[in-house]
Amino acid sequence: MNLATQTSRNPLHVFLTSKGAGRSEHPVPLISCDHDVNIEAGLAIVTNRRVFRNAEDQSIEAMITFPVPVHATVFELRAKVGERSLVAKATKKGAARATYEDAIDRGKTAVLHEEVLRGIHMLSVAHIPPGATIEVTCIWAITLTVIKGEGHLCIPLTVGDVYGRSPLADVDDLITGGKSQMGKVTVKSPDASVRLVEGTLSNGQATVPLNRPIDLVVGEWLPRPLTGVTARGDRISMRIQPHLKSEEGLNLAVLVDHSGSMNEAVRAAAGARTKHAEVKAALLALSKRLEHKDIIELWEFDHTSKLVGSTTEGKGLIDVILPRSPGKRLENLVHRLSGPAGGTEIGLAISTALQQSTVQDILVITDGKSHALDVQGLARKGGRISVLLVGEDSLEANIGHLAALTGGEILVSGGADLVDCFSAAVATQRTTGRDENKSQEQGEAARAYGRGGAKITFDISERRVTPELSTLERAVAAVWAGFLLPRLSDVDAAELAEAEGLVTHLTSLVLVDEASESQGGLPAQRKVPLPEPATSRWLMDSLAEKEIPHLNAATFSDPAYPKDINLSQWSQPRLQQRQLFRTEKASPLPSSWEVADRIDWSRLASALAAGDISGLPAEIQTRLHQFAEIEEIKLAALQTGMAPLVLVISLIACLAGPHANRQADRLARLAKNKIDKAMHAHLISLIESCGR
Repeated sequence: MNLATQTSRNPLHVFLTSKGAGRSEHPVPLISCDHDVNIEAGLAIVTNRRVFRNAEDQSIEAMITFPVPVHATVFELRAKVGERSLVAKATKKGAARATYEDAIDRGKTAVLHEEVLRGIHMLSVAHIPPGATIEVTCIWAITLTVIKGEGHLCIPLTVGDVYGRSPLADVDDLITGGKSQMGKVTVKSPDASVRLVEGTLSNGQATVPLNRPIDLVVGEWLPRPLTGVTARGDRISMRIQPHLKSEEGLNLAVLVDHSGSMNEAVRAAAGARTKHAEVKAALLALSKRLEHKDIIELWEFDHTSKLVGSTTEGKGLIDVILPRSPGKRLENLVHRLSGPAGGTEIGLAISTALQQSTVQDILVITDGKSHALDVQGLARKGGRISVLLVGEDSLEANIGHLAALTGGEILVSGGADLVDCFSAAVATQRTTGRDENKSQEQGEAARAYGRGGAKITFDISERRVTPELSTLERAVAAVWAGFLLPRLSDVDAAELAEAEGLVTHLTSLVLVDEASESQGGLPAQRKVPLPEPATSRWLMDSLAEKEIPHLNAATFSDPAYPKDINLSQWSQPRLQQRQLFRTEKASPLPSSWEVADRIDWSRLASALAAGDISGLPAEIQTRLHQFAEIEEIKLAALQTGMAPLVLVISLIACLAGPHANRQADRLARLAKNKIDKAMHAHLISLIESCGR
């Protein structure tokens, strides 16, 4: 069935994109994105190279927020600026940001890699000079997921629209809607064959679209020890092997997402079924493999949650006369699942199941595209929560973090057959893995861990002096630290992450090019959008329709959308969205607070730092000139060497609120760094009282 006949286009997206709303008039600074993947004995080391070029006549700050597997450990960041090669240092998160901001104030080129949420990272490159090119390389490592004896690696490159309000600031948040580019992937695997699910590797290389994940399947490998060395010189031996099968029965609550986004295509391919249809097929396949001792509760959720039924239902006289297996009962329950519609309240679904279910473990089947999830709160309620992510545009970040915190599994179907992936997810529930996930004291290796259908064992030896470490040695140590970090206090975890050079929720990687020529003023912010996912409704529809139909009332009645349209995740920045729909009339004489609220700091900061206010509304310009005519403002400007108008702008930026906008913070520092606190407070008081 043609997917275009099953779903309607998001009318709001059509309107905005057809009118060109939110499209930047500036060239996108990211010009290439390539991946090198080295796979050895079940360990994948991924090297990502992004090349940024400033094609403008002013200094810019390029930023990109992107998904990373929750269990991946980022352990290296390098930058090539001209002929100079720089290596980043891991520092506590606040200190790393301070180092980066100080470099901006001094006009120096700097790079910062942060984890803004578990599974969501942000790369910022400040003061890229006009005409300059900077290559930024980051390296992360992860153990393969085992499905039917083969290893799987899914490298996410974009995400679909995420339901709910994001906890991130606008400038840090995921933004999609960019044009799809092509990138090169190079794969090396000395001990196993590797194939690319969508595409063909030729001599280990392929050119792939960047609007869908890179899915690699690794043939059975021979488990062998991989050696790493920690920052303090301890020798780590790691061994990765498929988990042994268990005879334990299932005691499982399966939570099926049937929100509107589950009506999207599971993959970008002609004739692809919807995510929900694929899930139902996988459940029916599972029903044929259940054993009599297995117990499964089936739940479904969108913005509400309900129990569909249990395989223990109906046991009584009918079973004496006509015995029904748990598999047959599950099959009957699958046929009672509702079609996709509504929003995505994953947290509510899990919380309800934890409170009302009598089973031991929870498996959530979803595309993960929801911010409606209190990860820490749900983790404190107890229970092992695993997740099977469905669809090329799925988001691992929130639900994957919850699974990691509770000792559950994370399986991403990606290009793998969903039935096989589902079987692997269920198989992990037959092995508790709880004893294996216990860690010893800091500095000692845990004996074994279970993750992704694999068993990972570590052995640690005495300290030794070692020469410069190889990437593999550092990767093994990084993976070991990644397993250990959640079991440490924040103080000990930050110390270990700094020593091993890791990006975590406590630490970031930062570098400053002190040899770079200082740039004047503030860099103009340029947020790089991720490509629109290949499975997005409008891209899939465009394959079937040459023209966009006219909007009509019927378009807004599509049952898959009313509660599922995410107004905070259109392709354009949300600040511009608010301005697009602003209807209130501006006051002819706005107060200083109103001026601060109505300035688009992110877009205009570079010009404002130079005293150029031509991009502001006329009444705002008039008010700023009035503030600049205050005698004490003029005197302070003369003493600091600042133009009165620039001083006023810097003072107004302070009224935008602490950390409300990063560019406003930077403008505020122009005055804060030159005026003592008492005088600074007095000048702000003057402009606040002016015109009352």
